Amino acid sequence: MKTVARFVVFALVFSLGVVSVYSAVGQIKAPTRVKGEDPVYPESARAKKIPPRPVVLEATFSKEGKIEEAKVVKSAHPILDKIALKAVKGWEYTPLVLNGVAVEYVIIDLTVNFVEPPEKAKKK
Repeated sequence: MKTVARFVVFALVFSLGVVSVYSAVGQIKAPTRVKGEDPVYPESARAKKIPPRPVVLEATFSKEGKIEEAKVVKSAHPILDKIALKAVKGWEYTPLVLNGVAVEYVIIDLTVNFVEPPEKAKKK
């Protein structure tokens, strides 16, 4: 088996409502996003002169790479926070694989960036 990467991994595993913290050294295949787009910066925010800053989330992922839970850890503005949370509900990732086994995991700094609406991007 070829080693993809060697890292020290800290994972929070949720089992029957009990949180366990694991530290492991081994072969890890990092997850990558396979479904979902960055949210479009909303006109309502532009009208209120809210800058298009990123929103940082904490997200819990299933073994299958689906986001099960997400919460804001660094707010940009309530309007942007709401849109970011809605956007990530449709995102899917490849599983995080540790020593050949898919595991549940938590990403604390899942950054959601906003993109310009297609008609605004074309004008640039």
